[in-house]
Amino acid sequence: MDFSFVRKKLAESQLPIYETVIRTIREAIESGELPPGFRLPSDKELAAEFGISHVTLGRALNELRALGLLKRWRALGTFVKESLPDKMERRRNIAIVFDFANAITFHQESFLELHKKLDEAGLTLLFFSSGGSSTKQLTQLKSIVCDTSLKGCIFWSILNPEQARELIQKTPSYFPLVFMDKIYPDLRHDAATYDNFVSARKLGGFLRKKAQSITWVFSEDQEVLGSTTDRFNGLCEGFGPHVRKCRLSEMPGSGTPSGCLVFSSEAIYDEYRTNFGEPKEAYAFASRDGYPGIRFDVRSMADAAVSILLRRLNGDDAPFIHLTSKWTLNRNAIAPAPTSFGSGAHSRRSTPCEEL
Repeated sequence: MDFSFVRKKLAESQLPIYETVIRTIREAIESGELPPGFRLPSDKELAAEFGISHVTLGRALNELRALGLLKRWRALGTFVKESLPDKMERRRNIAIVFDFANAITFHQESFLELHKKLDEAGLTLLFFSSGGSSTKQLTQLKSIVCDTSLKGCIFWSILNPEQARELIQKTPSYFPLVFMDKIYPDLRHDAATYDNFVSARKLGGFLRKKAQSITWVFSEDQEVLGSTTDRFNGLCEGFGPHVRKCRLSEMPGSGTPSGCLVFSSEAIYDEYRTNFGEPKEAYAFASRDGYPGIRFDVRSMADAAVSILLRRLNGDDAPFIHLTSKWTLNRNAIAPAPTSFGSGAHSRRSTPCEEL
């Protein structure tokens, strides 16, 4: 058997060596190039053939056995399994995980666009809800990424950075996992997000002509998110140095700031209005119509997420892929009535596409 195709992939790929071996051997098995029952050379011979270490090869073969693609018999060697997992099922099923679901979830733009794009690609959507709990979401995702009946996963992340790191470490290298609405600055992962910095810079430039100062209003749980940092930095670049930061929880003690308020999300804007009334002049980063400020295109982000998934399924081995959605600047919109709030991670959010 000529394994030059593996050496070629190793020479071209930017991924770690063992990940490239896993993907290349898996593709060869699924395409029939390595047929059922085929006996692989010994580990020593195969490592020499690939030009890699015995340890690296062993790690890759262990993962391929865990996938049910290879079988090892003592004294006989490693074989492609005669009865493989259902390849069509693994190719078709995609897990979609929302942070929360209610009666209107399946009529929202985000869900409908994901369903449409996956269906156009011949993929089947399997839906999961995390019930507003980051702990539950982490448990769900750790199970999903190891499920051989699934081909990939797109999810609306409510994980904290530690949970995201744990998930990434748990995810097999061959499994496409696309975060939506979140970038964790210290982690390398695929993500479809809003174009936070550029849109915030545009808003800042617009407000520079209208206001002497800006107060950036956010919540404590947003401080660790790359998206929040990008929005604040973009706002500062567009407006200038006179941008004050204020947590929503500090409002009662510090009093309502004077001047223009810019809210990190529509959920924070709504919560402020519920607690303190209508601000004199305010803008927000929103995913629903009607809010003054930046209106993000939810369908565009869903399209981006599916595009990343399809690129991975088609063999794109870039270290990570990050795509952003479209947006518009709404200058004179009047915000809709605020939603009611309760307890829980999702209770202050009206749609699963809003950011915590």
